[in-house]
Amino acid sequence: MTIFRPDLLKGKRILVTGGGTGLGREIADEYARLGAEVYICGRRGAVVAETARELAETHNTRVTAKRSSSMAAPFSARTSAIRTGRTSATRSRAPTRRTSQSGSLSKKR
Repeated sequence: MTIFRPDLLKGKRILVTGGGTGLGREIADEYARLGAEVYICGRRGAVVAETARELAETHNTRVTAKRSSSMAAPFSARTSAIRTGRTSATRSRAPTRRTSQSGSLSKKR
């Protein structure tokens, strides 16, 4: 039972990680029930594929299964850049404060 109208997410695409079992599966089930096109991924490809098939049949919507390792490739270059500090996203441009020897805060110069 849900308080939302059945077509609330029609035309939306949603990725659920860990969607093969447990809480991830329940979340994917609710998104499918609301009309979304659901992509689920998990470590165990067979489990994810079976869950996708069941959800697609139950809710008459598109549910695509991906094994987690196949989802990693598009993100690996960005993740590597963040880990090595070679991206501006990891650097803060906000002004910082230093503590002087007396213990009071002063603006960084």
